[in-house]
Amino acid sequence: MRILDTKEDTLRYAKLLLDAGASWIAVHGRRREQKGHETGLADWSIIRYLRKNLPKETVILANGNILGYEDLDQCLQKTGADGVMSAEGNLCDPGIFAGEEGRREGEKRGEYWIGNDGRGGWRMDAVLRRYLDILYRFVSEKEPPIRTPLFTPNSKTEDNIQPDTSSLTEPTAPSPQPAPINTPPLPANDRPADQDAQPPTKKRKPNRQNTRTTSPNLLAVQAHLFHLLSPLVSKHTYIRDKLARARPGDMEMYEQILSDVEDVTRQGILELELEKEKMKEQLDGVEGGDGKADVGNQEEDEGESSAKAVERCRRP
Repeated sequence: MRILDTKEDTLRYAKLLLDAGASWIAVHGRRREQKGHETGLADWSIIRYLRKNLPKETVILANGNILGYEDLDQCLQKTGADGVMSAEGNLCDPGIFAGEEGRREGEKRGEYWIGNDGRGGWRMDAVLRRYLDILYRFVSEKEPPIRTPLFTPNSKTEDNIQPDTSSLTEPTAPSPQPAPINTPPLPANDRPADQDAQPPTKKRKPNRQNTRTTSPNLLAVQAHLFHLLSPLVSKHTYIRDKLARARPGDMEMYEQILSDVEDVTRQGILELELEKEKMKEQLDGVEGGDGKADVGNQEEDEGESSAKAVERCRRP
């Protein structure tokens, strides 16, 4: 439920839910009209008001303003809720509930990656794997397919010798074929007997009404993945196009998208490793010299370089 205009109206509505048989209530601290450009901040004080005035055995989950791990404890303290929910924050950071301990565990499994600059994040291929596995287990109620371990630079594969990005580009359009030659129809006497016996069949559109799913868990997958993979699909547009063509419940298409995301992630890791090796070689080359001549040149050029920097950065 979302909060209403006043805390009294919100409390009255929450009691109606309890009278209808609910024992858990998830309360979003924004009103119905607070969407899009009118989102604004969630009002945690009304959730606190519900906690004080509803029966103690009622389980209340707070929602709203949860953008990072540090917001969880703050929300629990200010609302008195029993738990916290997150939507936008969870899509932007799937490990929002993991914390530092969860990140360390993810790093051991190769799911959390640390870049050359020291910054880290959850790998998109690992997140997408978990997302699809949840759909298999809890929506389709079947076991997910057996998956190979996530790629790491230490993986024993021939692909880690040098990155090959040729497979990551959108397939080129096929070369144009010559137009067919229009031949005049055969006379009636020269036509095959079976051609005259059967009337021409009409092309019918496939009936997809029976294949469409109505499960809300599957209807939201495409929008969720666009949000989760937004940094990736903005660059690799062929994955974006595949995701746009995916239909709700089409797990085969989502598995193809997962395969493409794994390829892109693997090539990105390999490129980072090559960049790290080049930086190491450059540092080794600098440390291998005597250092004295470099210091002297640095001192001689210091005044000139500083003057150039002042000239370059001077305000107009």
